Amino acid sequence: MVQTWPDGGTTWVSTSKLPLRNRQGEIVGTFGISRDVTETKVLQHANEERERFARTLLDSIHTGFLLIEERTGRIRETNRAAESFLVAHRDQIVGQAHECFIDANGRASLYPAPGESILNIEHEYVRWDGSSF
Repeated sequence: MVQTWPDGGTTWVSTSKLPLRNRQGEIVGTFGISRDVTETKVLQHANEERERFARTLLDSIHTGFLLIEERTGRIRETNRAAESFLVAHRDQIVGQAHECFIDANGRASLYPAPGESILNIEHEYVRWDGSSF
């Protein structure tokens, strides 16, 4: 919620209120506390702007992009080009194990021998519908 102060300044506040009751239990007002969350909101807005910029940048790349989380092997991010060649929506791709988009023969090459670069390994991919390319 935005709080406007007498001097015209504004801040973002998080407010919690409860009814104020008299001795008979009747509500006679409210009481509460407000906390200034302006800095949090400014940082949140800046983060949203960075995310929009990154999304725009990724989607402008015509090469399919899959960001794979190293620890889990799951796809953390993708772009429109990858959606197009995998014939799948982002929601179907993100969160999947990246192996599910690689044909069975190519899965063995996902884990190269020590000293071998994964960048030099080629394998077929499998679209969401099961067809290969």
